Amino acid sequence: MQKIKIDLGCGRNKHEGCFGIDWSRENSDADIIADLNNGIPLLDNTVDEVFTSHFLEHIGDLIGMMKEIHRVCKNGARVHIWVPHGLNRMGIEGPEHKHYFAWCTLDHFCFGIESRIPRLFKMIKKEYEFSNKTWRSRVAKGIVKLTGGIRGLFAYLIPGFYFELEVMK
Repeated sequence: MQKIKIDLGCGRNKHEGCFGIDWSRENSDADIIADLNNGIPLLDNTVDEVFTSHFLEHIGDLIGMMKEIHRVCKNGARVHIWVPHGLNRMGIEGPEHKHYFAWCTLDHFCFGIESRIPRLFKMIKKEYEFSNKTWRSRVAKGIVKLTGGIRGLFAYLIPGFYFELEVMK
């Protein structure tokens, strides 16, 4: 049986082998057009893998979207999330950004830190997201690694984060 993979807010960078879901056909390779602020238009327990790159910061209700991702996924499904760092220029300056992410933001959905946020996922991996395309990015990566710049003086150098989660049901 073929695995069902989706890419939420795919834009023009839809992951290979995924069904893309986005708000509009304009500037998008989406297969399904839907306002994701109203939920994911899929049945419960049908998805094996989710990709979402620089999408969650645009959604109105982050808790609701994480619950929706959990709803459509099968137990054990993998969820791959890329988001901008809330202290980085790219994370702060986006006029359409509704959420700012830190190293521990998604921990709330994995460890039951707050009672109103259910434990939906297991954290598999957390990484800094660096482009490595410029010398500045390579230098910033080195500084952050040497100084533990997650919350420190050099946190603004971190462009974003990558999280890999596993759905728990």
